[in-house]
Amino acid sequence: MKEEEWDKMIDEEKAKWMTEKGIDIATEVLRIPFQVLQKVINYQYVFVISKFPKEVPSNEEPPRKLGKGGEIIPIDEYLGLYEPKKMKITIFNKGIENAGNIIKCNPHHLRYIVKLHEYSHALIHIGFSEDDRLRILKDENYWDEQFSRTTQIYISIEDRLHEHLAQLLTHHSLILIREDARYDEAKEALNRMIETFFELNKHQPPEYRVDNYLEVPKHRIIESISLLKKGWLKGVFDAWSTIIKW
Repeated sequence: MKEEEWDKMIDEEKAKWMTEKGIDIATEVLRIPFQVLQKVINYQYVFVISKFPKEVPSNEEPPRKLGKGGEIIPIDEYLGLYEPKKMKITIFNKGIENAGNIIKCNPHHLRYIVKLHEYSHALIHIGFSEDDRLRILKDENYWDEQFSRTTQIYISIEDRLHEHLAQLLTHHSLILIREDARYDEAKEALNRMIETFFELNKHQPPEYRVDNYLEVPKHRIIESISLLKKGWLKGVFDAWSTIIKW
């Protein structure tokens, strides 16, 4: 994520307060997504900065269209998209604007939720253990080997499972940011963002609906991701659903 892009987003939040305290509040609300996600999973997997996913905004029409009446709003290919082979995250501004009008939310909050969702996909794909991260930094051949392996595992995971994991990581990220916030104003903004997450959830296709998994302890979700990334659990939704609720 380019520093100037984050500065722009934070500046828009700062304008609400225009004080030194306001700067702190805005910074608490709009934390860098990949850093939040790494903390959510207790740093079991981290990004390699030199192999970081590229994030780009798009003002083009999203490749996926809304269903009749616009009541069903998918995230991937309408609001955002992660392309594993390119290690690329695209944020579709028109999709976010349209969806924001439908669910009547702050578009900046919705954009942040989409970023968390897409970086969740990326972390599952190219998040590495600390040992692997250090080895990748020293050995380009090891990166090629690991990228090939992790990509094969990633694309073998069923779409429904991909979306459930990304949604659950997004939800836990929002909860963590709220828990870490010191200012009441930041907590209020984050409460509204969490409300936006659930409002969007009401309008999403079944593969995104995580209502039945919100009470699953976070550590079990992290363990399931580890099993998937190691190839010890096939990326089949029904198998994952059974294991996660044991």
